[in-house]
Amino acid sequence: MESFFAGIQQQWPAGRADYHWHVLLDPGPVRAQLTLPYRELVHRAGLAPVLAVWAHVTIERLAPVADVSDEERAQITALVRQDCAALAPFYLTTRRAEVWRNGIVCPVSPEQPLHQLWRITTAASRQVTDGRFGTGGALAHPHLALAYAVGHVDDAPIQAWLLDHDVPEVRLRVSHVSLVAQRHGGRDITWQLSQAIPLGAKSEKEHAL
Repeated sequence: MESFFAGIQQQWPAGRADYHWHVLLDPGPVRAQLTLPYRELVHRAGLAPVLAVWAHVTIERLAPVADVSDEERAQITALVRQDCAALAPFYLTTRRAEVWRNGIVCPVSPEQPLHQLWRITTAASRQVTDGRFGTGGALAHPHLALAYAVGHVDDAPIQAWLLDHDVPEVRLRVSHVSLVAQRHGGRDITWQLSQAIPLGAKSEKEHAL
């Protein structure tokens, strides 16, 4: 493995706040069912473990915070809120951890509702900003990171550990999509929450009536 942060430094410099859309997961179940079972694996030289409070599935990187006006952010989140009202909450399954090029991750499934969130968030930003930030390709390989590589890491011992330890898949409920102002410090990723937009608000309102 090679450093995750060295690879993104040019696109996203350390210390700069960028808006990202994330699925944020309840830290309690993440800590009990992922952080603790994998603690022996991720606390190794060259790896920076992800604390449960920062566990996330990235949907889209929007743009640097400084490049998005307050009015644009409000318009984007209003459009996302409108479309997410008709999208029901769902469950994600985090599969067994794998070694990727820049860290240790758990692939997640099903992908379809995550792709739907990607379509909603990217369409809103294109509409409000006239596409000035561009849009990358469709969401690929959704995952939850357990640890980032912060240097060169020999993955042979990690692969051996994974073969010897059968950590069960984990099922986690997704009820919101969140806009965060996110930074990294060369070892970790943190953020401030801007908006947490509920899924299925329309159906819940109709059920209440």
